[in-house]
Formats: sequence, C-alpha cells, structure tokens
Amino acid sequence: MSRLEPVPDKLDALRDSFGGTRDAVEALRGDVAPLARELASIRAALEAAAREIGRIRAEVEPVVDDVADLRQTVEPLKPATERLGNLAQRLPRRHSD
Repeated sequence: MSRLEPVPDKLDALRDSFGGTRDAVEALRGDVAPLARELASIRAALEAAAREIGRIRAEVEPVVDDVADLRQTVEPLKPATERLGNLAQRLPRRHSD
C-alpha cells in the first residue's frame, strides 16, 4: 500500500499545475479577444476594398475594350501617317509677315 500513498500528493501537484495552466489560458483569451476584434475589422475593410475593386474593374473593362478597338483601327494607319509627316517636312514653309 506504500505505492498508493504518494498518489494524493501527485494529484494535488497535478491539480495545482492544471490550475496554473487554466489561469494562463484565461489570460491568453483576454489578450486574444482584442486581436480577434481587430481582425474582424480588418476583414470588413478588406471585403469593402474588394467590392470597390470589383466596381472599378467593371467600369474599366469596357474602356480597355474600346482602347483595343481603337488600336486595331489606328495601327494600320501608322505607316501612312509617317509618310505624310515626312512629306510635310519636305514642303517649303510659308512665312506670314
């Protein structure tokens, strides 16, 4: 029976140890609560930013398509405009006095 006698002492030590652990966990919960509120606030801000980015993207996409169409129209005219510019440079200039 001598082997069983130290068990109450061990149980008390374990109880004290778990009590300290419980206190530490409760303290951490107190530290984590403000962080959780801050993260929720950050999440809400990020979700609002994502919605705004989506709105802006929806407005910009048609403009990008219009620019692509304009490029397709103007790009073939580039050599002709360069030739016209070269011709204009060779023409004598008139001075208005």
